[in-house]
Amino acid sequence: MAWRSAVIPELHPDFFASAEYHDWIYFMKPGIGLFVLIGVLLAATSPGYAQSQREQLTQWVQQLQATPQDGALREKIIALAAEIKPSPAVPKEARRPFVMADTFQKTAKTVDDFGAAIKAYEEALVLAPWWGDAYYNLSVSLESAGRFAEARLALKRYLLSKPADAEQVEDRLYAMEAKEAVTAKEKAKQAKTLIVPGVSIGSVRIGMTADEAIAALGAPTDRVDYDNNNGYRGVSMTWGVRPNTLYMDFYKYKTADFVTTGQTQHKTVEGVGAGMPVSEALALMGASSKSKNFGSTTQTCYARGVGLGIDAGSSKVDRVIVFTPATLNKICPD
Repeated sequence: MAWRSAVIPELHPDFFASAEYHDWIYFMKPGIGLFVLIGVLLAATSPGYAQSQREQLTQWVQQLQATPQDGALREKIIALAAEIKPSPAVPKEARRPFVMADTFQKTAKTVDDFGAAIKAYEEALVLAPWWGDAYYNLSVSLESAGRFAEARLALKRYLLSKPADAEQVEDRLYAMEAKEAVTAKEKAKQAKTLIVPGVSIGSVRIGMTADEAIAALGAPTDRVDYDNNNGYRGVSMTWGVRPNTLYMDFYKYKTADFVTTGQTQHKTVEGVGAGMPVSEALALMGASSKSKNFGSTTQTCYARGVGLGIDAGSSKVDRVIVFTPATLNKICPD
């Protein structure tokens, strides 16, 4: 068995399904077995056998180009190409998108920039789906774009090409898994504090019922049921202690059409939140759609569904309000 394992890895896996292999098994007898085996091995490593491998590669590549999402076929191509000696040449037409991708990658500063590199590498890998270097570089762009699962898959396909740096690449896979876990944890943390205009503040959103809000935040610190002669009735709820509070109103006991927060952990993607200097917040938010004075409070509203509440004499934002764009005139009436 030891001598066989030293020789057989040089053979393509298709050899073991071939007629030559089965003939060897059938005719293996004392005295002639060694000569038969030598003949079979010579046939399997002959130029004709290598040519059949190349023909198989060409056929599979053509199939993949018709169905580029066939991952199983792509991996069969990489494994087959790794067995062919000398290695299959990279087509000239595949080098153009590869070089372009490499340039995009080196100059990339944003996720969109890396997206251009990813697209070009993928184009090269349709034309030369066994190209190990392209898979490695693709994994770099995917990782930089935060697409960790795809980056790991590209690296695993690089490993199928039997590179010399396999051990280092495996270490990179482990490091990527850790980085993905840290990023996922950070995103989950951010989701609990993110202000999304027109949609939500942290774990509560416009359109929630009172029961859903309580399930998300726990029992409110304060609850007020109201019903007056003008037909206004419903319930308002507050979580926290002023000024660090989150407030929701459920008109007619239905769903919330706005959410207000004075809690400093809540931030927009620009970093705007309660407690930020007014001048800095206004600069980050850009031009407002409307502004309305309510006694001692000024409310500055933006058409995308977010507003800033600033108390008289305050130099900082006191509250951030999220509402649907359709209710702009209700939050900041004329």
